[in-house]
Amino acid sequence: MEESTNLSLVPCVCSGKVTSKIENNETYEVQIYKSPIGELNGPIYATLISQPGAEKNLKPGTYVKVLVMFTFGGPIGEAKFLDVHSNSANHILGSFVERSVTNIDIDHPFSEMDDDRVRWAHPGSRAGMIATKTGKVSLVGSGSIYSLLSPGGFGINENCHRTFAQNHQRHIAYNPKKYLSKEIFGMFSGKDSDDKALLVSPKDHFINLRRFITQTKDIDNWISTCEGAYAPYVGANNDWDEVSASKEVLFSKVINHSNLPFDTRLTVEAGDPGDGFLNIRIDDVQFPEKYIPVDPGATPAILGNRFKLRIGDKGELDIRAAGQGIAGANLNGLHISVDTSGMLKIHAAAGIEISHGDIDGATNSITMDPAKGIDIKTALGFRVNGKGLVNEQFFDWFNTWATTWTPVVSPPGPAPMNPAAIVELTAKRIIPDVTGGFMTALSLGIPPTRIIADADLFTSV
Repeated sequence: MEESTNLSLVPCVCSGKVTSKIENNETYEVQIYKSPIGELNGPIYATLISQPGAEKNLKPGTYVKVLVMFTFGGPIGEAKFLDVHSNSANHILGSFVERSVTNIDIDHPFSEMDDDRVRWAHPGSRAGMIATKTGKVSLVGSGSIYSLLSPGGFGINENCHRTFAQNHQRHIAYNPKKYLSKEIFGMFSGKDSDDKALLVSPKDHFINLRRFITQTKDIDNWISTCEGAYAPYVGANNDWDEVSASKEVLFSKVINHSNLPFDTRLTVEAGDPGDGFLNIRIDDVQFPEKYIPVDPGATPAILGNRFKLRIGDKGELDIRAAGQGIAGANLNGLHISVDTSGMLKIHAAAGIEISHGDIDGATNSITMDPAKGIDIKTALGFRVNGKGLVNEQFFDWFNTWATTWTPVVSPPGPAPMNPAAIVELTAKRIIPDVTGGFMTALSLGIPPTRIIADADLFTSV
């Protein structure tokens, strides 16, 4: 194991822009765009070091120099700046004029264009546009608002259109948590020139759209989507600089919602060939994401299955429901499956009732109960091959007449049935069992309602 140095605190002067002032407080919110670790993912909070009254000159949009404390360390020989030290105070040293956001001066709009570029600009604000011979186009506004169209490059920066504006954001971050909200769309051709040289086949060039949106600054509630090459974008658990295809998923969506005492996560995936062509799963988050001090910022949660639906690309179906939410065990109360041949299997832990509607169990139904057996209820008759069946009431009647079934007669003549028994048999053989008869048939009965209702009311939002 490599020997590590102790972490140390190093003060650094960084460049930033004031975004707001905390109401009834001496603290300013500053977005740092230049530091030893680059642009910070979210704002920091700093107080002003200057003469009295200077705070009136610091308004949203003012460029300032800020003294920020960073942690520095790592393995010997590889020590580097790690992050902003969260417990240290930050101080605004003063304001300054930032240089132009482009490395080309936009000339007067009436100046001559040359062989290298075409220029247009306002003479007062200097806002304008530059088109270079290399194909790069810069659209610049006042301050640091600009849009850049740049050909060439590698990875996700190849043939890139990049826009910077205070209220037009594609990447949103909350720095203290290291949990990001992002949207990325593009084609990945390689992480560097060497990698790009090896990826020569069209199937090696992945295209996808990924979004990760936190509903608040807390990570308990978030939504992520991915369309195209499969790289599930679950916040800080995902490396978004590279794109890989571990399976052929056309669309995936993960919704994480904190609903104490349970955290619920819904996962939807579509496009993977085979029995997982469409996969929907509802899980309890037994242990949520855990923060760590450096990137990637979080570790995956541990989930317990509640519901899972899989539909194959050939139409096969697998449903598992009423899960116990136990991570690893995945015990379910219901399992329904249909294979490509049309074979249907239904397994229910507590029992199965088959009927026409929500209240038709007593009218026309089949109930299978592991504790009681199988019950068939029918008001319109139960038949096998078109023939009605004798019920238990017939055997009760037969047992009643068992000792007086036949009067005493002289052999070898026929022995007739007891006349009283014949009368009862003749009457009850055509009476349905619901009125005391022997047959499970021949009754008009009460027809089933065939009403299947859902108590939930759905409205648009």
